[in-house]
Amino acid sequence: TGNSAGSVACMHFALHEPELFNGICPTGGFIDYNFYDLRKFKELHPDQYMMHICGTEDDHGFDYLLRGYAELDRLGINYKKYIVGGANHSNNWIKPKSVEAMMDFFDGRVE
Repeated sequence: TGNSAGSVACMHFALHEPELFNGICPTGGFIDYNFYDLRKFKELHPDQYMMHICGTEDDHGFDYLLRGYAELDRLGINYKKYIVGGANHSNNWIKPKSVEAMMDFFDGRVE
């Protein structure tokens, strides 16, 4: 997991070193799909490998995150999104329900 630029790094490594992870949970930021081929998520991780958390008040652009989700949907990538009402870029992932959702997601990814 990682927030903001850490989110981008999380998604980057999932695409370039997929054998290192059983699942990822990027938060806040979203990889620039104009420079990365998101179809690789479907090829490398056909199951629900990623959960993405963001806040509706993300000061870096909630609409940008929604466009990222739309691109994942368009490509048929199986992922989970968790949108936190009222949360911003920095605190979306530390809200109690976000942490609980993240831990539940990772518990389901343990082999």
